[in-house]
Amino acid sequence: MIMLELQKMTVEKFDSIMKHSLQRFISDLEVYREEFEEKFGASPEKFAEGQWSHMLPNGINTDNNYFWMIKKCDSGESLGHLWMEKRPKNGHSFITDIYLQKEFRGVGYGTFVLNLIEKIAKMEHLSKAIELHVFKHNPRAVKLYEKLGFDNIEEDFTGFRMLKKI
Repeated sequence: MIMLELQKMTVEKFDSIMKHSLQRFISDLEVYREEFEEKFGASPEKFAEGQWSHMLPNGINTDNNYFWMIKKCDSGESLGHLWMEKRPKNGHSFITDIYLQKEFRGVGYGTFVLNLIEKIAKMEHLSKAIELHVFKHNPRAVKLYEKLGFDNIEEDFTGFRMLKKI
């Protein structure tokens, strides 16, 4: 049986994790470089850096943003991280970044974490729905989100915005 916990991210871990997260985001956007340059007149790097600055003006202390480490309960081993944003205007929670190290993918940990997020949101009355964006070039993730009840509500040239009402 899978037993994971979400542990609040420390300030010490935040900078290195967000740097890695930004690099992964840039790498994902790089797939769509031509479209980015045409649509925004900016490279994926410049776009991503601008997004990060806008989304996290106060780093780990940015209002309505929550950061956790995903850890095994028995050993405390870190498997990845989760960044969520609470959006008071629409009452939704937005999964900005969910990351599992490669060796922990495809064995049920992602499903467990997503179900845990939903339970927490329901228990704490944090949101009416959970949203996320998934890149088109990640069909494995798209299938997982669809399997867990997320609906595609919007499509752009990079991917899909998906929503699950809770």
